[in-house]
Amino acid sequence: MADRLQELLQQRALIKEHLEWLDAEIAASTGGQPPPAAPSTTSRAVFPPRAPVEPLPPAHRTPVARGNPAPARPVGTPDADALLAKLAAEEKAAPLPSKKGCWTIFWVMLVVFLGGVFGVWYFFRR
Repeated sequence: MADRLQELLQQRALIKEHLEWLDAEIAASTGGQPPPAAPSTTSRAVFPPRAPVEPLPPAHRTPVARGNPAPARPVGTPDADALLAKLAAEEKAAPLPSKKGCWTIFWVMLVVFLGGVFGVWYFFRR
């Protein structure tokens, strides 16, 4: 449970840093004016004050990139172009065998249905 609490506190700190960065970007794009406060249209619940929270030790902090970082790729994932080339080669390799089975089932069921219609017609033709 303590790990979850640490994780939540870390996420909260990251969100605060992100909001500060957003405020700075908005201020820079509006000519240095502070961002306008969003009007609250809903009433907020009042919670009792919480106990002070100690900051995370440096080992549990994740670095936050400033500016416009490139999206991070998890370690060990293939390049997108290589993955697309691999999937395209697999697609061209052989047609799916399920298509043959689907057509076989379709034709067998059609013959059975038409045989049933012919059987009913033959039985009731008199």
